[in-house]
Amino acid sequence: MAKRALLASVAAVAFPAPTPLQAAARSAAASPAAAQSTAVTPAPPMDGSMTAAAAKAAECFACQGPDGNRVVPALPRRAGRSGVCIAGQWRLFRSGVRPSPVTGPMARTLSKQDLDHLAVFVASHVQGLR
Repeated sequence: MAKRALLASVAAVAFPAPTPLQAAARSAAASPAAAQSTAVTPAPPMDGSMTAAAAKAAECFACQGPDGNRVVPALPRRAGRSGVCIAGQWRLFRSGVRPSPVTGPMARTLSKQDLDHLAVFVASHVQGLR
């Protein structure tokens, strides 16, 4: 029973309720008529958030590298991973469910939207061979 409660709390942190954009996309997918009547804001790469995400990611470059292919060999590569996976992990760092003395404090300074934009930014890079 405790295991289920723990899994439910981790899932709630890693995968919060859908944003209005996600809800609109889901309803549009369910009904083509709704797709034409629902206004959807531009995706992160189109609205300038990639530039903002790159500026916020500058702190991460020391360990992760500017392209997410890591500088510190002990760290996993972030480039090319799913943005959903990356955002979920950062939410776990931010909440303290996944402890890290380096990533946790950095993640707590960012808004949920910042985390989503950073995830899209990192996922947009190609995974290298380093």
